[in-house]
Amino acid sequence: MVDLSADATVPTVLKSRRRSIFGRIGDWLFSQRHFHFKLLSGTTVGIIVIIFLAGVFLLVTLRNHYQDTLRTHTIEVIRLSSLIENDIASLESGHRGFLLNGSEDYIAPFEKKRDLIKHRIEDLTALIIDSPRQRKRVMKVQEVVQKWLETVATPEI
Repeated sequence: MVDLSADATVPTVLKSRRRSIFGRIGDWLFSQRHFHFKLLSGTTVGIIVIIFLAGVFLLVTLRNHYQDTLRTHTIEVIRLSSLIENDIASLESGHRGFLLNGSEDYIAPFEKKRDLIKHRIEDLTALIIDSPRQRKRVMKVQEVVQKWLETVATPEI
């Protein structure tokens, strides 16, 4: 058996050392000593956590806004590029129709499409003004279309 009389002689300071760290922290937290300090520190920690979470949410929101703006810009560039491609195909079809039939009915739509292509290329260039690689590609498309118009389409009409 265990001799309890030996345990009774151990000072209370040593008994508190035998307790685990979590037990001592729990005793300190739930005691009435330093109540105002505990209340103030708990409130401060809560406020710091709320400010941190607000900062994280703000950062995520700003990043999503930037990505949404970039996505919208990309979709607009793709849409304008597709319209220019369709207009060029329509321009070539009108030219081919005039060559096959010789009808003057094909000249007015041809002229409209030519002006529309120039206007859309200007719009596309304005959208991609900040990207030199894309601007070079658009300028090359503009040069190819202009060269085709000057050398092939306009002399035959």
